[in-house]
Amino acid sequence: MPLVSVVIPAYNCAAFIHDTLDSVYQQTYENLEIIVVDDGSHDGTKAALSPHMNKIRYFYQENKGTAAARNAGVERAEGEFIAFLDNDDLWFPEKIELQVKAMLKYPESGLVFTDGMSFDESGPLKKSLLPVHFKEWVDRHADNGSIFLTGRIFDEFLPANIICSATSVLVKKKCILDVGGFDENITISDDYDLYLRIAHRYPISFVRKRLYKWRFRESNQSGSDNDIRMFRWRKGNIKVLEKNRNIIPEEMKYHVDKRLTELYWKCGWYHFHSDQFEDSRDLLIKCLRGNWGHARAVYYLLATFIPLGLVKRFRSLKRRIKRKDRRQSKPASGTY
Repeated sequence: MPLVSVVIPAYNCAAFIHDTLDSVYQQTYENLEIIVVDDGSHDGTKAALSPHMNKIRYFYQENKGTAAARNAGVERAEGEFIAFLDNDDLWFPEKIELQVKAMLKYPESGLVFTDGMSFDESGPLKKSLLPVHFKEWVDRHADNGSIFLTGRIFDEFLPANIICSATSVLVKKKCILDVGGFDENITISDDYDLYLRIAHRYPISFVRKRLYKWRFRESNQSGSDNDIRMFRWRKGNIKVLEKNRNIIPEEMKYHVDKRLTELYWKCGWYHFHSDQFEDSRDLLIKCLRGNWGHARAVYYLLATFIPLGLVKRFRSLKRRIKRKDRRQSKPASGTY
């Protein structure tokens, strides 16, 4: 029964922290310590935690971001294993028990994660949070019917982060320290960066069950609007892949560079339509370095040198033409 340290970075979570902690109390695995790092909350989070103070270790710090809060929790953790839990997510009761079993079954593993589901105030959203390409890996490695799988999956992390939330993860404290902890200079995708570095050094294990619930809400760090959320994740992925390019195998660098070119284009396009021409220009130039034949990137790059007022006039004209085309394409009343 190794000690598991549950690290919860808490920021303005007074409305959700009770349910989150209850999901920890309901774990079938008993040898737990709970560390809550309050990252400068100003919504009454500490007051909301007062009924739990005899069950948790509480620490307060000035607001430094999720990565810094997680590092502070890791530093104070006494457990051999660390389980991260975001302050508004939930665990199913068997989550830690099954992950510890997986870690003991495959002691060479540095990290164990699981599938999960998403939900909001109205109820369930997605029944699985695994990306398609990792489901294919699972199918290839699940011949014996076991719910525990293990292997080298560094390459599977390169197209995209296969772990939706840090709430999914149980990791050896030693492994976190070996790779240097969370990078506090990365505000989005700091967990993805850590997983890449761990997967580069250690096998990773997977429990084939949905064992956590990821809460979708408007005030999530990555944003409520889907376009904003995707943009922030893409920018985070760019930073992570650029930073870790030196540890990517030579045979995979072509695929990673192709992925980066796609991310540069999509984020450059988003910056352009947000009237952030300088940021757009930098990303579009990087896109064209990877693919000089990207015609749309050339078009948008040239457009970043046009005065904003003129760009807005072009946009207005384009919208009027589209509206006119839609009206003309509608059938006349009474006709088929």
